[in-house]
Amino acid sequence: MIATSPLHMRVKLNMTPEQVIDLSIANSAAPEPDRRRRMVGRGRHRSEMDYLCRIVEAVIKAGRPRSSPRHVGYTTPEEYTRFMRTVIERVPNSDKAYSRALPYDLGMAVANSLAGIAGGARRSNAPSTHRRAAGNAALEEVVMAINVRNDMFPCGTISTPRC
Repeated sequence: MIATSPLHMRVKLNMTPEQVIDLSIANSAAPEPDRRRRMVGRGRHRSEMDYLCRIVEAVIKAGRPRSSPRHVGYTTPEEYTRFMRTVIERVPNSDKAYSRALPYDLGMAVANSLAGIAGGARRSNAPSTHRRAAGNAALEEVVMAINVRNDMFPCGTISTPRC
């Protein structure tokens, strides 16, 4: 996980945007089994979209096929759908690599998970054994919404894969 917002890069990492990209690329070239890990950009909704797309594209090219920029938990469903669509449209191969919806907080975890799927995310997840943050999505509610309203959420579940 690495910060991608200007504030986090400057304050938390004391790094320039180019240094963050270089470090992300270097970490993306890690040998197996580390290669299966995903790159996660912390603070994505505070990140500049051009920069975020650049770093996601760079790590995909460097061999990190699972890239999931992550937000800090204050987005709305409409913002999240738009965010997912933008990244998928602008970053080559992101439809395969950029797939994870990790929205939570503000009582909108399920709504944001479904909004991410509507925007093109191919996967949504929620911790099953512990709570990492307030408001994690109730996975059973996401699954039922996908199964019942597949017309709105063109994806599948483990039992009915359609993505």
